[in-house]
Amino acid sequence: AASGLAGTVSERWYEDSRYFSPQMLYSRFEDEGLDAVSTSLFPAFADYLEAYVDIVASAAADEAAVPDTRRAHARYDAWNAQRDPAHNLFKSYFGETFADDYVHNFLFALAAEHPADDDP
Repeated sequence: AASGLAGTVSERWYEDSRYFSPQMLYSRFEDEGLDAVSTSLFPAFADYLEAYVDIVASAAADEAAVPDTRRAHARYDAWNAQRDPAHNLFKSYFGETFADDYVHNFLFALAAEHPADDDP
């Protein structure tokens, strides 16, 4: 069901593959329109969700991994806070103060734990 979703990933938003799985589903429905949503996208989402629930249900907690996981999440947040395409949109509608606060303190709240000039 997901074969139609394996399009070419846009370098505009996903220029760095370290945070995006090669298994990521990426597609544009220019020709198929809403039919593709019901025939391809929704079944792929349902399969993914079922697999995710199975993995979470069978996972064991690993307290020792928490610090490394938090550092990795902070690197991810810092990377995204620098590149979030919505920042300029928010800035144009709501002002720079709101946009900065929303991106850095809500969407990517851990970004402050990882300095932007560090190599993620």
